[in-house]
Amino acid sequence: MIIQKNIPLGQRNSSVEMFRILATFLVLIVHLNGWFLDMPDKFAGFTLPNVGQAVVEGLTCVCVNCFLVISGFYGMKLKGRALFGIYTMMLFIYLTTQMIEIICYGSFTLSTLKSNLIPFIHNCLVFPRESYFIQCYVMLMLLSPILNSFFERYGKPVARYILLLVGIEVVMDYVFENQSLGYRGGYQLMHFVTIYLLGRTAYLYRNELLSKSRRFYLMLYFACAIMISLMFMMGLSSKVFRYSGPFNIIASFSLFFVFQKSQYYIPIVNNVAKSVLPVYLLQVTFPCMMILIRVDRYLFTNYHYLIYVPAILAVAIAFFICGVLFDKVRLLLTSRINDRIYNYLSKRINPII
Repeated sequence: MIIQKNIPLGQRNSSVEMFRILATFLVLIVHLNGWFLDMPDKFAGFTLPNVGQAVVEGLTCVCVNCFLVISGFYGMKLKGRALFGIYTMMLFIYLTTQMIEIICYGSFTLSTLKSNLIPFIHNCLVFPRESYFIQCYVMLMLLSPILNSFFERYGKPVARYILLLVGIEVVMDYVFENQSLGYRGGYQLMHFVTIYLLGRTAYLYRNELLSKSRRFYLMLYFACAIMISLMFMMGLSSKVFRYSGPFNIIASFSLFFVFQKSQYYIPIVNNVAKSVLPVYLLQVTFPCMMILIRVDRYLFTNYHYLIYVPAILAVAIAFFICGVLFDKVRLLLTSRINDRIYNYLSKRINPII
């Protein structure tokens, strides 16, 4: 493994790319630990599995916010090629998984292919419910030039305004569960915009923030994670795990700064990090999602919790590796034709991005 302390020009900090990989792995764990097991809305009593689930959920529920922190801190640059790449990636994933589902879970005939054609076109054109992250993330990309220009014009004085927005989200969405402001616990666009703006603010104050030690941020992350878990075990509902929660937001920034304080370059890490978005999508796309649910519930039901935990970690690692390999094969098969199509379209369409 080649490790360079001096990051080559044009390359990303591998420490932050490790954080991106970790965020994807945390998404897998938060789903395997909670959603796929139908984790109850209320704490069900002080047993080892219940306490374990609560603690693991508290440690991992920062996952989506972590992606937004990275995007906000470094700032998005809206590029047509990036948008086209996301679309073709989803097209390949939905085409592949749809065909696997037809072949493995149904009879492969012209009639079944025809009946699945309309859902497939729907998936490719408008994106299904499970890809809320992609929908919000693409909209955030489209808004990024406007948001970035706001910071370029006003600079550090925007901090009070951004903190006010965060306060509104915490009070109105997290505390009072207001349904009209576009947060919905962190699953809608307004939350993505708010965390992106907070990340941009953190970048403006990066010197002050990075003056704190790595140990300080690591302890702050664990303190927030434990507080979230304790709140759930003390009788509050599972909304304590929401992305819009104050402890969740603080924990995600704290964990980011643990990695941000290191600077190095490892080519293989950066290469793997390029494929984390397909891993994210695959684990919430049929039939991958159903396979993970079945394996997860089987292990949880039939084995002691102390065996279940390492077993499900192994499942998550194996799925992550398979997802990365899947994406590398996708790129190998489609990158040239994608480039040709994009170059053809860009010459005939007057792009604004």
